Amino acid sequence: MLSIVRAGPSELFRGFLASSLRDAPYAGLFLVFYEAFKRDAASVLPPSSPLVYAALNSGSAAAASTFATLATQPFDVVKVSPVPFILLKGHRALTPFGRQGCKFAVKINTVALSRQSWLCGKSALVFLIFVSFLTRLVFKERGIHGFFDGASLRLSRKIFSSAIGWAVYESLLVFARTKSR
Repeated sequence: MLSIVRAGPSELFRGFLASSLRDAPYAGLFLVFYEAFKRDAASVLPPSSPLVYAALNSGSAAAASTFATLATQPFDVVKVSPVPFILLKGHRALTPFGRQGCKFAVKINTVALSRQSWLCGKSALVFLIFVSFLTRLVFKERGIHGFFDGASLRLSRKIFSSAIGWAVYESLLVFARTKSR
């Protein structure tokens, strides 16, 4: 609360863009899958009672969550790769070649490389090169399975929370529609 008083209302939106870029792909895929699964399941098993309707929504949400999680997992593995790095934005970076002014500088210090290197440039291209480096490193060290490390933990959390949340949400929508008539 004190930070809002100091920095103003703009403090409420701090980190919005980063969070949106992180969560939007999963949310978009989830909604596409959810609506498709719900439509297909309703054609096979028409919702004849509130219990069937809740089960249909819950199952559709669980299936959609599974597919969306597996589709976005490789990107999350690269994003939170255990390779330590420092991304300096708008700072001067001390490189092995001396001081250079870099808009983006990425310090790579990995056990796999057993050395320290710097990527330095004037644009976000350096960051894309680093993401490419991480992708190749994950594939080299763990193969295609490396992109799905931690998927079981994510699936267990997202499947159940989506199934419960969407079943409750859809039931509340039905309840609100029947009360408004």
